[in-house]
Amino acid sequence: MTCLLYDRDMNGLHMFGERQQVLLKALLHQPAGLTADRLAEHLEISRNAVTQHLAALQAGDYVEGRYGAASRGRPSRLYQLPM
Repeated sequence: MTCLLYDRDMNGLHMFGERQQVLLKALLHQPAGLTADRLAEHLEISRNAVTQHLAALQAGDYVEGRYGAASRGRPSRLYQLPM
């Protein structure tokens, strides 16, 4: 079980950098999850930069990744806050 260091008002985010704070807030408002591409658009940074932020957040169990259903081709990987 993951213990989140922030609540629904996002108190406790001071321990994260500015980009990671914005990323976590975006995921808070999209409980179904977001792809790395959508997060990159939202943060206005490259997909590779988002992937690096997500990897760091996943290593600390602050973000979860899962594969969503795809209508065609490879399934999308969605990232969301742990429940």
